[in-house]
Amino acid sequence: MSLRQTLRARRRALPEADQARHALLVSRHLFRSALVLHGRISAYAAFDGELDLWPFIARHPRIALPVIASPTRMTFRPFRMGDPLRTNRFGIDEPLPGRPVGPLALAAVLTPLVGFSEDGGRLGMGAGYYDRRFAARERPAMIGVAHELQRVDTLPLREWDVPLDAVVTERGWRYFTGRGRSMRLSPPGALRASGSDGLL
Repeated sequence: MSLRQTLRARRRALPEADQARHALLVSRHLFRSALVLHGRISAYAAFDGELDLWPFIARHPRIALPVIASPTRMTFRPFRMGDPLRTNRFGIDEPLPGRPVGPLALAAVLTPLVGFSEDGGRLGMGAGYYDRRFAARERPAMIGVAHELQRVDTLPLREWDVPLDAVVTERGWRYFTGRGRSMRLSPPGALRASGSDGLL
């Protein structure tokens, strides 16, 4: 079994009670970030055991959700609780057609992931949508959202993989610094060293 398969099975095996508890804890951690609290944020509709962001989405007034526009392209559209959703070809809920939200209109992107490493590497589902959409040097803060059990020591990273600025799990925030990372996440000097826990 590959690492991706192992980690997907691990998160799917979480009991529903733990899934619900982690979702509430992560929502609480996210709202302690000034950038997340006041900016337009891209979230996601969880599936396959991903950490559920609906408790966060329900309380945030400026949410965008990803839309798979083609086999190689992802866009974002505004979303408010109660707006209709449709299910895409991957079985993921997404907003109905409408005016897209450009990447630079987003303060931060909450990215689902299969695994994350101690140095801010991200293992996704393998389609590369987030890496292609945010390949430009100027981009929003990239914040991974995960269960703590999705953490691994290292991940094999390729040159086109977009690094994470931070990860939020049920335990709190981890911040990463280094080449290619955004400085939009917090005021200068507020980013902590790789692997440290805490809150913005």
